[in-house]
Amino acid sequence: MAGTEASKIEGAVILPDQVTLKTTEPGGEPQQVPADSLPFRFDGLAATLAGILEALEDPSDAPRQWIENVPTRGFSGSVKSEQLKALIPSAIPDATVTVSLWLDDDSVVRRVEIQGPVVANDSPDPVRVLELRDFD
Repeated sequence: MAGTEASKIEGAVILPDQVTLKTTEPGGEPQQVPADSLPFRFDGLAATLAGILEALEDPSDAPRQWIENVPTRGFSGSVKSEQLKALIPSAIPDATVTVSLWLDDDSVVRRVEIQGPVVANDSPDPVRVLELRDFD
């Protein structure tokens, strides 16, 4: 989001279009943000994440983790930024990042971690973590 500097931003997405974000910098206050103003797209998220998982190059097992008291199995590999455009529309071309995904026993994605620069203004070593929970 243009003009936002933070080491961590937390939020909630209630599909399809309710988003609340809070920066964890001093004075960060929750605020409603229109979904279309975000640098991420959450529509079609299940298909987007499935596509990213299928696009992993040289996939390997990532360490198992407990996420929200649910055991998960992890997968990690490199992905070309073009594979992230459905999630991050402003992804720069020809970048390669490391993506890790953790799935529960029902094959539901619980966490996605993207390591490396994805958009033009990224620092050299950003890490984006998308936690998925409170499913209906």
